[in-house]
Amino acid sequence: MSLTEKQLTERKLGIFGSEASILEGCHYKCDLNWLWNVKTHRHSDVVPDMLILRMGHYMEPNVATEYCRRTGNKVRFNNRTVWDKKHTYNGKPFMGGHIDRKVIGQNKILECKISFTMNKWGKDGSCEIPPYYVSQIKHYCAVFGYNEVDLAVIHMVHSPSFRIHNFHFTDAELIEYRDKAYEFWTYVVKDTEPPIGKGEGTREMLRQRYPMAETGVHAVANDGILEAVTAYGGIKTAIRTMKTDQTEFSNQIIRHMEVSESLLNPQGEEIATFKNDTKGVRRLTVK
Repeated sequence: MSLTEKQLTERKLGIFGSEASILEGCHYKCDLNWLWNVKTHRHSDVVPDMLILRMGHYMEPNVATEYCRRTGNKVRFNNRTVWDKKHTYNGKPFMGGHIDRKVIGQNKILECKISFTMNKWGKDGSCEIPPYYVSQIKHYCAVFGYNEVDLAVIHMVHSPSFRIHNFHFTDAELIEYRDKAYEFWTYVVKDTEPPIGKGEGTREMLRQRYPMAETGVHAVANDGILEAVTAYGGIKTAIRTMKTDQTEFSNQIIRHMEVSESLLNPQGEEIATFKNDTKGVRRLTVK
């Protein structure tokens, strides 16, 4: 769904679906510290104008149409911000949502997706989808008071395919999610910074905030930072060792394969390939 300027402004006043995976710790890039900085207006979350995102908006009606054709269901477009007014913080709603479609006659949400990869996506009806999408639709159920979601996706890979994944979230799962939302929103309301997490987005944010070092200025490490420095050094050493081991194993595999394009296990299943890429360079891929 493409949001209006008003809706983009409203997003700053609470937690929305695309941020749910951050609360659940499965976002591919951002963590609670990053989100806290956004919600307290210390950092901007402006999303770059990317063609791949626009394609998702353009194709959403087509996904909904194909869903209706396949299921016989009818859906309603819902272009408004809905706030959960039942579960509030100090009497104020703080969980909002913008769903793609409402399935008419059922307490069910339709979420529409376009995917340009098959990575992390299971077969039709398998309910195996990228985990950050699971968090997103769980958030919508928590806001709307529903338990059912159909996630329909068109995969634009090789020959396009259409899949429907149905989800049922129990009341216990939604309560657990709301507890995470309450916990995070407490940081926002009390203006208390949550711990620094693993997000690459947080590191980018910190680099933007502190772009230049001040000559002659020193910071003194506390016990926690001393532990972090020690752990960081240990990880660097382990990575160097693992890379050396990886090179050794890859050399063994390549030597065994010689001119072969693929490597099979005794059951006849492909476990590795050593193919030429578009530039003519052979690359080893272990599955």
